[in-house]
Amino acid sequence: MKLFLFISFYSILLLVNTILYLLEKSLFINDLTLKIRVKTLSIICKILCWVLGVKSNIDKKNHEYPCLIVSNHLSYLDILIISSNYNCSFVGSIDQVKQDLFFGYIAKISGCIFVDRKDKRKIKSEMINISEKLEKVSVCIFPEATTSNGEIVLKFNSSFFQVSLNNKKNINLLTLNYKSIDNEPVSVKNRDYVFYYGKHVFFEHFLKFLKLKTIKVDINDKLISSNSKDRKELAELSYKIINDSYQSI
Repeated sequence: MKLFLFISFYSILLLVNTILYLLEKSLFINDLTLKIRVKTLSIICKILCWVLGVKSNIDKKNHEYPCLIVSNHLSYLDILIISSNYNCSFVGSIDQVKQDLFFGYIAKISGCIFVDRKDKRKIKSEMINISEKLEKVSVCIFPEATTSNGEIVLKFNSSFFQVSLNNKKNINLLTLNYKSIDNEPVSVKNRDYVFYYGKHVFFEHFLKFLKLKTIKVDINDKLISSNSKDRKELAELSYKIINDSYQSI
């Protein structure tokens, strides 16, 4: 039943945002329907979280719209959780999309931005693309540039913090703390049911995840100003705040 409901609502999102995406392309107007697609993504993600038994609790919502959202990264579930609570686009890696076509295509048509972390020559054009999106909707980045096993928050890559400075947009810092899995505290023993890292294979992991009943997540939300000297200083401050509020496994 859970798989059927997930596929049903996923298909609705796929259909609606594909139509909007193709309409936009046929009119040769970039991001004409971006806000609608991002809103549709948020609504469906809310429903999918309910279907999957994912419950999130936000300490205090400080969202400023639009802004740059920065979060730690543990699982593909992070996107569902963040999108269900905040209307935003996401920045993801091209490599991740190739590995995960299931979510990759839906991310593309829903207004997400893909970057090639291996080719530094593309950074300028990628920054322009993100900046253009940020003028219309909030954009979420995962500066760890990968998922972790939950033991630590990995050091932040500072590159895309420059967008916040260029656009003069404040930063919404989110710390995701997965608290329990089927009413058991998240630990080294059960984290692999939810955390997606290393050599995990998506479909194998997802099918195991579907067997779970409830996942509870706490979100620490803090808004900071982008009035910093440079992107590295901004990245260091963001890392400190998120790392300090993260509860390691």
